[in-house]
Amino acid sequence: MLSEYPKKEDQILLLEMQGALKLGIEALQKQIAFKPELYGDGCDKYGNDIIDCWCCPRCQMGYEIECDDCKYCPNCGQKIDRSEIEQC
Repeated sequence: MLSEYPKKEDQILLLEMQGALKLGIEALQKQIAFKPELYGDGCDKYGNDIIDCWCCPRCQMGYEIECDDCKYCPNCGQKIDRSEIEQC
């Protein structure tokens, strides 16, 4: 594709535009809510898992459900679908 643009300035501009488009696509993708992975680190007296943590589906950072009431991941900005978190 760069060979279609013989001037170096045109090639630089094309590369800059491609970079800007990539950033825009990534930003839009982060606005789509994804369900986090839910997990727990303990059990109740009946042996049932206590789900008290969630993990970002994009960056895999973990957070506690009770302490971190986030609509977006604090680490990467991914929108989080909290519907299952609210049930815990």
